[in-house]
Amino acid sequence: MLSIKNITTLTALVLGLISLVGAGEPTFEFKYSEEEAKLYRMPINQITPKDGIWTGHVIAYGHYIKPPYKIEVRDTMVFINNVQVYPALKTPGMIEKEKREQEMEELRKKKKTEYIKAHQDEYNEMRRIDSLAKVLYETEKASKGRESAINVVAEFYKKSARVDSVRIIDDREILVCYSPGAIQFEIQQIKGYRKPTHRFIELEPYPPLSSPPDIYKTPEERDADMRRMGFPTTKQGWAELWAKYFVEKLREGWALTFWATQRYGCGIQWESDLIKNYELLRDKQRSPIDKYNALRRFFSHTGIVSLIANFDHKEWSNLRRQR
Repeated sequence: MLSIKNITTLTALVLGLISLVGAGEPTFEFKYSEEEAKLYRMPINQITPKDGIWTGHVIAYGHYIKPPYKIEVRDTMVFINNVQVYPALKTPGMIEKEKREQEMEELRKKKKTEYIKAHQDEYNEMRRIDSLAKVLYETEKASKGRESAINVVAEFYKKSARVDSVRIIDDREILVCYSPGAIQFEIQQIKGYRKPTHRFIELEPYPPLSSPPDIYKTPEERDADMRRMGFPTTKQGWAELWAKYFVEKLREGWALTFWATQRYGCGIQWESDLIKNYELLRDKQRSPIDKYNALRRFFSHTGIVSLIANFDHKEWSNLRRQR
């Protein structure tokens, strides 16, 4: 079975990789707004038990959870003092945002269908050109190879109407840039593409990976892989394993942090760093932007906004009493 030591090592590696990736990123200006706060604001209902684990600290969704800590596994979920920490919850703002995005996606689908119906001849011509390009690719590939085939297809698209430029990605794919007004542009704009002028066209599927990712494996194959590595194969098994890990880290005196968008178990932090964060958050002389920039060395964007949006001095004053 996977030991707690292995989980600690894996968590440390993940956190280390995240810090390395973030180290080279340019600092951007953060403008705190009520709209941003609404997205990350999270009401919780923590219940402090009479007894439990007195060491360590827990920050869940920007709230300081008062010790002692009682960790419970309820079916496939883990709770600390009645607050679900695994799997991570979504904030009401995130749920509302996802609902709006889903409604927008449905509206885009409807608009696309209506647009194609109103421009059926242009749409049929677009499909005819794409079909001819694939036939041309296969014919040229059979006699002269992929490199020659992709070049021929690129030239073919360059001669098509309303094409501004064509770039070869590799011997299987090209990027065609269309002018505004072209049906390809209009359809991609309706879909909400950031660059509707850009259209990637794959002439031949890429070969499968020598070691296919989990999405291409059957449930039985994935379970077999997990068992070989010592991981659980059920959601309840994962909940029990993470609960055991949380208990161990708290008894060692770590501060555990849980965020709404965090996919794996939790983040861990030294108590000394947590105290610095508390002093920073309670400083009324510093603006949210100043606090954000100062906290960047400790947390991700999600973590910082959660802390600022949910900071409650009364909750966090328990940190000093705990010390």
